[in-house]
Amino acid sequence: MQLFNVRYEPLCVVELQHEYYTRKKFADFSLQPSPATATLMRQYGLLHKQIDNQLYLLVQTEQMRPKRRLDKPLCWSFYVYLKDTYFTNFTNIRLDSFRQRIYHFSNLHANAQGNDAYLTRPIATYDPKTSYHLGDWVQTKDGRYWESIAPDTQGKNPTDNSEYWQACTTKVPCATFLDRISLCGTNELFNQAQAAPAVWGLSANSDTYDQTRNATQLHEQGALCRLSTADKQPDTWAYVDDLAWKQSPFAVIDIHHHPSLSAHNALVDDSGQLRSPRYAIRFASRSTLWRYLLYNKTADALQDKSNQYPFNKISDREFVSRRPIPLSQEPIRSLMLQIPALGAFNLLPNPQVYQIIPEEGKIYSNIHLNL
Repeated sequence: MQLFNVRYEPLCVVELQHEYYTRKKFADFSLQPSPATATLMRQYGLLHKQIDNQLYLLVQTEQMRPKRRLDKPLCWSFYVYLKDTYFTNFTNIRLDSFRQRIYHFSNLHANAQGNDAYLTRPIATYDPKTSYHLGDWVQTKDGRYWESIAPDTQGKNPTDNSEYWQACTTKVPCATFLDRISLCGTNELFNQAQAAPAVWGLSANSDTYDQTRNATQLHEQGALCRLSTADKQPDTWAYVDDLAWKQSPFAVIDIHHHPSLSAHNALVDDSGQLRSPRYAIRFASRSTLWRYLLYNKTADALQDKSNQYPFNKISDREFVSRRPIPLSQEPIRSLMLQIPALGAFNLLPNPQVYQIIPEEGKIYSNIHLNL
């Protein structure tokens, strides 16, 4: 009797991380391959498996090479669906970017930091001519990351304007507004193209390779499209996918196999042997102004024993952090009230993620204290 030994190895691994969670592990999601990807996986002997916060794309191998040769440019697409309904509350997402937008992550972005590869777009370099919004990230020439803490920071250099920017606590690239692109179906795309004086250039990435498709091809498999307008307005990106348009996933992950990819992002080397890269997608926590509201008691001050988060006294019953504080599953245990009748009151509760309060161009988290 002949035994068949089928061996699978990772073609790649994608790990989802979040600054909010303890140990940065974000696993409150589910994955589904697109219909075209499911067909392509069967054709090339691939399987996918979600283990905790990681997606494993597995390939049938012989001598550490894919058994079925990857002999042409390929793309595997996965829809990401959220399980935590409060994810957008504690994640650094522009409040005005929810409608008809989707996160798009891809190894075509060639975003590497040292030996680590990320599927997010590189953090944009600060441009004094750009109008930045609350929560936007930029990096300066020294490589530091900064978060906008004001509604409009145009012309305000991060290194010189602490009232408009604060240094990011994390040193690794996170998902930003650049990763949120328009989402539309093929009918919507081509209806707009016919109605407006625009040239709609369809490509996976203008700097790597063209992926021009007609309406029928786009209907069969989604594509990242670069929308170039005739009036020379800045090009924008859109993800065109009929199923995604109907189901509205939180994000799409595109894993490409193409010879133009760098060593950090390539799935196989020049000889066809597996590289099995590990990619990361990291989300930043939303930063809010923490506002403590007291009932029945008054207080002289609210202090942080670690001297990291100063608070302003608005009244005897209201205290607000001077700067936005990142929301975190790991509580800050150094906040204390100075109450005349009770002395110092330690271990103040941190805000819950159930509600964030946009107010006059800022975002607050209210903590009600009944002492």
